[in-house]
Parts: sequence; structure tokens; C-alpha cells
Amino acid sequence: MTADDCISGSRGWNYENRLIVIAPGKLTPAARTADHQLLLATGGNGCDPDAQGTAVFCTNLFTGKATRWERYHIAGVIRPDRMPEWAAEKLSALQKAEGKQSVLGKLEAAKKTAARDNPAPKEPKHRKPER
Repeated sequence: MTADDCISGSRGWNYENRLIVIAPGKLTPAARTADHQLLLATGGNGCDPDAQGTAVFCTNLFTGKATRWERYHIAGVIRPDRMPEWAAEKLSALQKAEGKQSVLGKLEAAKKTAARDNPAPKEPKHRKPER
């Protein structure tokens, strides 16, 4: 995949929650395939084109593995008509999975909310008697 597969001008966009393409020149020849190049940008200062930082945190669409790239490694946002069929299916499944919170995640969130809303009473400070 190359910049021709990306939306024109998308290099200047905010990448968060967008399907991005890693520039082929940043990969070994064997990795210059859609399963290595298509990533869902999930965060990082590098998602913002005006930020000082360049780190873009991503999820590999094919493997589901979390990765980190630099903004200057990205060719742009994939054109919808150039997205492989498998990628559209994986993206849909990934977005559904991210929308569901695990039971453990719900319990941890409930604990934090309870601790915030009902702080433990503080022990009174004991003073030494004055002489």
C-alpha cells in the first residue's frame, strides 16, 4: 500500500480512531503488505498534526497487536475504496470489541467510583498534651 491508497491531504489530519497506512519505505520489503501496513490509530501526541510529540499508538488491524509508530512513518488515512474486504471486517469486529467492557473492567471502574464518592473517614490526629 502506498500514499496513492490514502485520502489526498490526510497526512495533515488528526489520526485518532482512523485507519492509517504505514509508508512502505519504513518497512522491510517482506512487510510491505496490507496486513502489516493497516493500523487503527488509538492515541498518542502524534495523532494531532500540531502536537510537539510524534508517537502514534495503534492496533494492527490484522493481528490485533498494540504497536507504536511515529507520525512521519504514516502515509495517510486509507481511502475507503482501497480498503481490503478483510480489513473492513476486522475493523468492524475491533470497534465492537472496544465498545464492550470486560466484567473485570466494570468491577475496577465501580471500585474507583465507590472510593471517590465514599472516601474512608480520616483518623483524628492525636496531639501530645501541652506541658
